[in-house]
Amino acid sequence: MEKKAPVTPPKPVPKKTPAPAKTPPKQTKQTPVDATPVPTPTPKTAEPAPTAAGGATGGRGADNANVLTPGIEFPYPAYTNNIVRQLIQFFGQSNARFTAEVSFVIRRDGSVDPETIRFVTRSGNYSFDQRAYGAVEAAANAHAFGTLPPGFREDILPVRFRFTPSILR
Repeated sequence: MEKKAPVTPPKPVPKKTPAPAKTPPKQTKQTPVDATPVPTPTPKTAEPAPTAAGGATGGRGADNANVLTPGIEFPYPAYTNNIVRQLIQFFGQSNARFTAEVSFVIRRDGSVDPETIRFVTRSGNYSFDQRAYGAVEAAANAHAFGTLPPGFREDILPVRFRFTPSILR
């Protein structure tokens, strides 16, 4: 007869005890540095550019009214008159009844970054719009505006120019 080895019963599996609940981190009371609400800046709406003086007293003397320098006081009428003169020269004569507005930025040295030339409003006439854009581009490439006036303290001059029938004759 064979001797059987004694059978050992399996060891009991220990019961898992639930992990202790994690305590939430201790919250510290923080006081705001400034409890006053910060106002949210509201974007300015574009103001329509004035048109050149028309009617009985109209004429080229008022053409610089087609030049806006948004957000910057620019008391140099000779410089703005030159901007008008150069853009009219590069645009050429036109009897069209269209109006287009183009914005660009003149740097201190008189150069214009081509990336800044943009339409503010289009005329609805592709040819007229291209002539307006091309006039700004051509004047910029020719450095026709000249350096900014020495008394002007900013490094750039943002310009909005309105091509209107009254100045293109």
